[in-house]
Amino acid sequence: MRESVIYQEMREEAREEAREEIRQEIRQEIRQEVRQEVWEEVRQEVRRGVQEEARSLILRLLTRKVGKLPNLTKSQIEALNLAQLEDLGEALLDFTTLADLDEWLTQVSQ
Repeated sequence: MRESVIYQEMREEAREEAREEIRQEIRQEIRQEVRQEVWEEVRQEVRRGVQEEARSLILRLLTRKVGKLPNLTKSQIEALNLAQLEDLGEALLDFTTLADLDEWLTQVSQ
């Protein structure tokens, strides 16, 4: 039976079907990996956008609250992460002078 032409053809068809099933499974796994990578990239892009918007708003509010900001102060603010920017957004409501901002930045950097 194993030597018959029909058996050999059926065996080859089964092998091709198995190969195709495995290819499909691998494609599906690759698609899932790519989706996860793209999801993470998009999430990071959105987070960067939110952080940039927060930074821009904080700088505008601080300028309005305490006046023109020195470049060093701007650089310090630009180095803050999103959570720190959120904290600064709340803290700036109590600032009356540039010294208040400088003191806050000093505390954060410690």
